[in-house]
Parts: sequence; C-alpha cells; structure tokens
Amino acid sequence: MTARRRSLGVRNRFILVVVLGVVVPIAVVGAWLAHTARTSGEALLRTRLDESLANAARTIGLRWVDERSALLTLAENAAVAAALRAGGDLSTMKDRVALEALRREWTALDGRIDAVIIRDSAGVTRGTLDREAVPALRDVEPTLRVRIPVHAPHSSTEIGSLEARVRLAALLPTGFWWAGVGGSVPAIFDAGGNTSLLAVPFSGALFARDDFEWGGDSWLVARRSVGEPAVRLALAAPTGPFMQPFASATRQGIATLVLALLASVVLATLLTRRITEPLERLAVASDAIARGELDHQVVERGPDETRRLARAFNSMSDSLRRTLQLLSQREALAAVGEFAASLAHEVRNPLTAMRLDLERARERIGDPVRVNELMGEALRQIDRLDATVSASLRMARSGYLDLSSVDLRRPLAAAMHAARPAFETRGAVLAPLPLPDQPIVVSGNAGALEELFLNLLLNAAEALEAGGEAVLSIDGTHASVQVTVGDTGRGIPKDVLDHVFEPFFSTKERGTGLGLPLAQRIVQAHGGTLAVESELARGTVVRVTLRRDAEEQTGGNDSFRGRNNS
Repeated sequence: MTARRRSLGVRNRFILVVVLGVVVPIAVVGAWLAHTARTSGEALLRTRLDESLANAARTIGLRWVDERSALLTLAENAAVAAALRAGGDLSTMKDRVALEALRREWTALDGRIDAVIIRDSAGVTRGTLDREAVPALRDVEPTLRVRIPVHAPHSSTEIGSLEARVRLAALLPTGFWWAGVGGSVPAIFDAGGNTSLLAVPFSGALFARDDFEWGGDSWLVARRSVGEPAVRLALAAPTGPFMQPFASATRQGIATLVLALLASVVLATLLTRRITEPLERLAVASDAIARGELDHQVVERGPDETRRLARAFNSMSDSLRRTLQLLSQREALAAVGEFAASLAHEVRNPLTAMRLDLERARERIGDPVRVNELMGEALRQIDRLDATVSASLRMARSGYLDLSSVDLRRPLAAAMHAARPAFETRGAVLAPLPLPDQPIVVSGNAGALEELFLNLLLNAAEALEAGGEAVLSIDGTHASVQVTVGDTGRGIPKDVLDHVFEPFFSTKERGTGLGLPLAQRIVQAHGGTLAVESELARGTVVRVTLRRDAEEQTGGNDSFRGRNNS
C-alpha cells in the first residue's frame, strides 16, 4: 500500500486530474447532446406535423366555402324551395324549368358531391339527388357527411336542411399530405366518429395519443379540429427516418469529443514533464534550504505559474535570510548592551576617584581663581561623563531610559562644545547654531541626548576634509522636534548605507561599528526616529526626530526653526 501511494506522484496525479476533468465533462456533454438531439428532433418533427395540419385545415376551410355556396345554390332552386315550404315531394314537382336548372346545378357538382338529401324542418325527406355510379367505385372515394341548414328568404327561420356526402378529394387534393412529412399517415374523423375516413395501417384509436410505438418505431401524433365542416384532422409520423440526421450528427459530435479526450490525455502526458520538472527543482531547493543553504536559488523558467512559484520561493528564501540576519543583529545589539554595561561599570569607578582627587587638589592649591576655574571645568566634564555612563548603563540593562522634561538647547550646546576640537583638528568648520530664546522642551534624558548628538557630530567631523563644513538645524512643530546634522563630506556609498545600523559594521580602520547602532538605540529609547541620507561627493544628512514634552505640547510654542550658517 505504501509503495502504491508513493508511485502516485505529482505527474500521475496531474494526468489523473486532467483525465477526470475532461472525461466527466465530455460524458455530460455527450449525454446532453444525445438528449438535445432527440428532443430537438422531436420538437422539429412535431412542428412540421402541426404546420402540415394547419395547411390542411386552411385548405379545407377555403374549399368548403365553394362547396357550401354550391349547396346553398341548390337550396335556393325554386323546386327545392317549393318542396321545403309546401311540404311536397321533389319528384312530383311540375316546374320543368326549375327542375332543369336543378339538374344543371347538380351536374356541375359531379365529382365533388355524391349525394344530397333534402329534408324539411320536421326531418321528412322531400327529395334525393344521387349519382348513377357503380357502388364499388363509390366506396373507393371517401366522403364526408355534412348538414347545411336552409332558411326562409330574408328570415332566420329554418325551413329545412341539406345533407350531403362531400368527397374528401373536393376538400383536400389527393397527395396533399405527402408534401408535409415523409412517411406520415393522415387521418380524418367526422364530428361524431372515431373511425378514420381515410384508410390507415393501424388502429384509429392510436391517433388520440401524443405518441405511440408501432412497427418497431416511435411515432408522434399531431391533431387539429376544423369548425366547418366539423372534422378532426390527425397526422402521425415515425421518428426514425426524421431523427436519423440528428442521430448521425450526435454520433459525430461524440466521436469528436472522444478524440478530443484522447488528444488531451496525450498532450497532458507530454506537458506534465515540463510542468513537474520545475516542481522537482523546487523540492530540491526546499531540501537545500532545510539544510541551511539559504543562498540556494531556483531558476525562474517554465510556464507563468511555475515562474511565479519559483519567484515566490526565491523571495521567501531571501526574506528568511534577512530575518535570520536581523535576529543576528539583535543578538549583536544585546552583546553591545552587555559590552556597554561592563564598560560603564569599569569607567564609573575611576571617575569617582578622579572627582575626589580633584576636589582635594582644588582645596589645597594656593591660586584659587585659576585653579578653581580649571578644576570646576574638569569636575563638570566628569559629571557629564558620569551622567552619560549612568544613562548608558541603565539603557544597556533594561533597554529604557529615565525620561523627564529636558531643554534640548543644553545637550545640543554641550555636544557642539565637546565636538568643536575634533573639527579644529581636521581643519573643518562646525557652523555656530543660533539657538532660539525660548526653551525647546522634549521628553528625554539629558546625558543620553548629549551623547547622541556628540556621536553624530564626531561622525560628521571624521567625514570632512580640510575646509569642510558641518551644519545643524532645528525644526519644531506642535508635537515633535527635528534636529538635522549635515556635512559636506565624501558621502556614504549606497551598498554601505544599507548596513550603517548593523552592530560592528564599519568602514573605518579603527572604527568599532557601534556609533550609529547605539545612537539609534538611544533615539528609539526616546520614542523617536533616526534617518540617514547620503550621496557620494555631496555629503551626509542625519535627521533625529524627538517627541515634544506632553506639557509643552499643551501650553508651549507651536513651532520654531533654527539653522546655523557659516
């Protein structure tokens, strides 16, 4: 069972899906074609029968007008009218002129009407007109018995009737039915009879059905009634000869569908290899990714779907590689935090001892003015360094800083003052920044912010050659403050710019690769953003966006702008 399951691979399943997807629709279409051919053929045959009956009824109606007019002419004959009104017998009439006219009119109806019986209103026979013909021949010609009422002149009073035997050939030409549907059998019934006036090969009762089986074939029946003369017409036709073209077309259609099925199977067999080969390559690539070979790529070729699948697979592997790289960077940042914590611990102890020594020296040296000035500056630098190290230690341990309301002008001024010697050493210029008179209050940590801006300024100084310049600007809104540090240095290549926030990544010979990652971590701890833009030979721009203090947003300045110029 296991071996059989393994043998049914993607290719075989694809062929099976194609076969099932084609066989079932073809079977349904074949059944539909057969059913549609039969129903369509029957509907067309029944339409032909109805049309033939409609033509027959129309012809009978039109010809009956002539025969009825001729019979009414007989009724208007003076001898016939006298027999009906006076109640005498036609054979005893003495009006020779009227009888001669009656004879001529009757002779004119020869071959159309075989006999006429004249009855008065009481039903008494007053005369008979009959042909002198051989009875055997008379029986060959089918006739229809009809009754025509006779009314008094200019009156609706019925004074008698004429009962005539009208030949069907007079109402419907011989061979009329054969113009309708080949092989059809017509039948004509008088108003009260169930026996066909025409000879039929089967029982006349079958004409009362819509269809029946006879002679090994299926027959359809159409019926129609005629009001005057009162007759019922029926026409039956076998479906076999009529359905033969439809059946032949159906067989041809099914044969075409079967050939299409075979062609589809052959084509599917040939194409599955082309389709499954990319899938096999994907399977091999998946195994390689599972082994840790994240650089493995799939060749994007084949049908559109497989190319998109290969493209998606390559994108997935690239995303996985970037994700793992990001995790590695985060681990590196954690290592940086540990390194910063240990560094802060090692630096704080000597700073404490240096502060005590400087305080003792200031108390014992005799020139208090100059010594106090120098010692005071040294102690302020130590305090700044101690605050910076303390903030770095807290951020390294917890990832957070103790934030309070800070006037951003103070850490900016301190950072510019501390960075100015680095610019002077390289022969570059740090343009002075005219700070606004009103405080720029942000939610932050003064020591960490001073370290942040000092780091950015030192990076700008290192990027400048002699004569270069660094420019600072401050833009403020109601909710945030943006500090921009720009330089006219050599710029950062695009391939390097994508990695500047990666820990330990540096293009400098003695660089540690920790400056911008730590700066980014400080900005993130303040809830702000850090962005770097650079262009070769035109310089670099770093934008730091910080949130305004909540109280300052409520009642402070809405906007301000400051920019240093050389």
